[in-house]
Amino acid sequence: MASTARSPRDVQVAVAAQFGLAFSINFMFVFLPFYVHDISPYDEAATLRWTGLIMSGASLMATWVSPLWGAMTARQSPKRLFERAILSHGVALALMGLTTNLPLLFVLRLAQGFLGGLSTIGIIIVSAASPPNDLTRNMGVYQASMTMGQLLGPPIGAFTASVFGYRAAFLITAALVGGIFVFAWRHLSPIPPQRVDSTAVVTQGRDLVLYLIGDRLMPAMTRR
Repeated sequence: MASTARSPRDVQVAVAAQFGLAFSINFMFVFLPFYVHDISPYDEAATLRWTGLIMSGASLMATWVSPLWGAMTARQSPKRLFERAILSHGVALALMGLTTNLPLLFVLRLAQGFLGGLSTIGIIIVSAASPPNDLTRNMGVYQASMTMGQLLGPPIGAFTASVFGYRAAFLITAALVGGIFVFAWRHLSPIPPQRVDSTAVVTQGRDLVLYLIGDRLMPAMTRR
């Protein structure tokens, strides 16, 4: 992957934006199952099945499309991809708060999963903006920002939903993502397309899946 832009400010912007996105996702995620139960017209068993689909749909989709987002940066500016995905993500969140239809909510969660490549683009931006000597440290800070957002989002999201209601909490989340979009649009420098070996990206994703399967299943099989 080529690295033509090196600006400490771009690293800081990517880190701050990723923190905000992780915070917003987990802000919403904590009350999502209660929202599903609240709007469901189905019985308890069917509602539980829909809850499982809606909660897991985004993660399953993101697992498969993240490598594709990395490959897209070879043809388009990572900055533009990053901004468009953030904006689309905010729209999806707003629509989730306005729907009472569980199949449509599931489709919107799949759309969220498709936009899950945001973190992959963020990694590419950090890589492009980091001098070689600072790359490892910057990647660590980037990952830490995601973890911090994941930790802070749920309690604040739960409190917000309990005070203002589910629909308002969704719209607040969408507004937060809109603010992140404006922040990235104004402060992230133009970044040219990056040369990405798409075969390597897919291979890395496959190897990760195989590693996780082997790491989890092999010990269990050897104990039998």
